[in-house]
Parts: sequence; structure tokens; C-alpha cells
Amino acid sequence: MLKLLLTNDDGVWAPGIIAIARRLAEHAEVVVVAPEKPNSARSHCITLHKPLRLNRMPPYDLAPGRGSLDVHACSGTPVDCVVLGVDHVCREHKPDIVISGINDGYNVAEDLLYSGTVGGAVEGAINRIPSFSISQGSFKGMDFDESAALVDMFISALVYGSTFSWHQDLRRDLLSRHDAETEGVLELSRIEEDSHSTFYPAPAQWWPDSLATTPCINLNLPKVPVNEIRGMCWAVSGQRDYIDVVQQREDPFGRQYFWIAGERVLMEEQPGTDTWALSRRLVSATPMHFDMSSRADLQPFRAHYPNRD
Repeated sequence: MLKLLLTNDDGVWAPGIIAIARRLAEHAEVVVVAPEKPNSARSHCITLHKPLRLNRMPPYDLAPGRGSLDVHACSGTPVDCVVLGVDHVCREHKPDIVISGINDGYNVAEDLLYSGTVGGAVEGAINRIPSFSISQGSFKGMDFDESAALVDMFISALVYGSTFSWHQDLRRDLLSRHDAETEGVLELSRIEEDSHSTFYPAPAQWWPDSLATTPCINLNLPKVPVNEIRGMCWAVSGQRDYIDVVQQREDPFGRQYFWIAGERVLMEEQPGTDTWALSRRLVSATPMHFDMSSRADLQPFRAHYPNRD
């Protein structure tokens, strides 16, 4: 059976991670190692100069016989959670996949540099484990259980090249409104259906042979009910602006203080970006990597500043 390590940056009791953990535990072995409290915007922060605590928690009220779910709360960051999950909790049997989320709020465009959700997934890839970060646009009445079912199906399609029997109704519903015209949209109708009753160990040969790195994919679900989503689209990270980023205030003693809490605005309308896909009710899927070298600029710099003869 497939072994999954789950983390997030909203905390071990956040509804997003509870929903995806309970959903996946019915068909895979799931281990949760998540922060004991919210750790948003911690990026790739790791704890080096103080001890970490790890406590076993109740398995999210998973019904007996409905799957395998082991939950731990960590005193550190999402990256700490993945390090402890891979090298301690799962040291006897490393996870096949790391999943970070489901985050309450988008992680797109420049957010990828700040996000603890993304940081958790990237740490998985650093450990050479295929990884996903998953986020959903916040809206009133959002249903994380429905989102978890959709994520379950898309991860199945990406990892196995197929969906499974428990995806049939959701797959049929999505195909009824599927966007087949937009470039980069996953052709769900061409994805096979698998008869297995569980996720079996991931077939490594499914990932494209030409991949340069361990797969690390950032998924974002649009800010609409699941029954309005039109598919999944491969995309690059776009751009978006923040307004009123620095808010100046005054405490009861008349002293100034500042709050960094700008309002986020989706701005990018360039086709092929994550923000563009989300505006069209598509799940955006962005491959990521931790190599921060600007390879496109390397040759121009070399040419402009030639080496001494």
C-alpha cells in the first residue's frame, strides 16, 4: 500500500489537513506530522538552535476499519515536520509521497517564496520524495471534504496515470463541464480507470522520463464550489499585487507599531499562469524546484563581464 506523509502550515487541527488525511487514509497508509499551531509564511524555515517536541494525537476520529492514520503534532515549522516525518517517524519505511495542505488560501505567484505550505512540499523533494503542496482559495461555505475528494482524484491521475473506482462519480461530474479548449488542461477523458481498491506503491515509470528533478507540484483550487471547477491546468507561477501592505497603528500608550497584512489581489492575465488558470475555474498545477539559479541570465552576465585572459 502507498505510504503518504502529510503536513501543512495551518496547524495539526486545521480542517484542510483533517479532510485530506481522512480521505486518503481510506486507500493508503497516512502519517501526519504537522505543526502544533499555525505557521503561515514560514517559507523554508528550519529549527536549529532549540529542541523540537513531537506528540502523538488522536487520529482525527477516523472510523475503525476505515484505513490507516497516524497523527503527530510538532512544535516546529512545516519543514521541521517533514524532516522529523521522513527521518524519524517513517525511518523504517520512507513515505512514497509528501503532501502539504490543504491550505486555507491560495499559494500562487510570489507567495511561493513565503509559503510554509510550499516549504513543506519542497523539503519532501529535497529528500527525493515526490511531493505536492495543495491550497484552496478561501470563500464562505468552502467544503474541505469536497476539495479533498477532488485532490485525491487529481493526485491519482498524476501519480498513476489513472483514476480509481471511488472516483467514478466525481470524474463523471467533472467531465460534464470539462474545459477541453484551454492549452495545458489535463485531458481527463484520456486518463484510464484502475480497478485496484487501494493506492498501491507508486509506479515510478509514470513520471515523465525527461524530468530533471524529483516531482514537486503546487496545486491550487479556485475560489468556487467544487461543482463549478472545470478541470486542472498546467501553469507557471504568475504575478499578483498586494495593496496597503504596511499598516501603521498606535497602541494604547501612543506608541507606533506596524502590521504587514496587505490585501491580496489576483492581477495576472497572462495565459498559462496559475492566477490566470484560477480565474477560469481551473485547478492550477505548477512544477517547482528549489534551484534558485537564474540560468537564463547566466550567459548574458558571462558575456558582459568576460573572464581575464
